[in-house]
Amino acid sequence: MTTPCDLLFSPTSPFVRKVRVVAAETGTELTHPPATASPLESRAEITAANPLGKVPALRIPGGETLYDSPVICRYLGEGTAVYPTGADGWRALRREALADGLMDAALL
Repeated sequence: MTTPCDLLFSPTSPFVRKVRVVAAETGTELTHPPATASPLESRAEITAANPLGKVPALRIPGGETLYDSPVICRYLGEGTAVYPTGADGWRALRREALADGLMDAALL
């Protein structure tokens, strides 16, 4: 991907870190506009990008915004070794679901 994408983020979010790792693995450049999420207060720029008011949210070329780390990672990794096709692809998605569940449990 040659055009950078804008990542709305919180530096402490494990889901944001996951997106940043996939971006690094796929050679995708991310920019970080001045919008940081906070669990203590609502941020208009985050809610405008994601109706759930959560990060990560990714503005892609063309202006559309993707949200939820599995959706963003799949977008960034589509057609790469990060998201292979066939049985390997399903194994990768299953591992991702397990990791997301562990991160959810750790955050609670």
